[in-house]
Amino acid sequence: MLKCQDLVKTCSTLTIINRISFEAKPGHVTAILGPSGSGKTTLLRLLAQLEKPDSGHIEFNGQDLTNLKAGEVG
Repeated sequence: MLKCQDLVKTCSTLTIINRISFEAKPGHVTAILGPSGSGKTTLLRLLAQLEKPDSGHIEFNGQDLTNLKAGEVG
């Protein structure tokens, strides 16, 4: 299971992701929807560890992914 808790990502004075929390359970389809500029790509970049969140946690099957280096998640 993929679990995100209170993810926050900012760029300068702009808050891109503001306290997003969700769970994606195995066998279920999860869609990310929103208008242009709403942070969909940034959320995916955070999940892939291409960017680090300013705060919050990302877990996959109980393992905290927040502190992994880029390239360790695929």
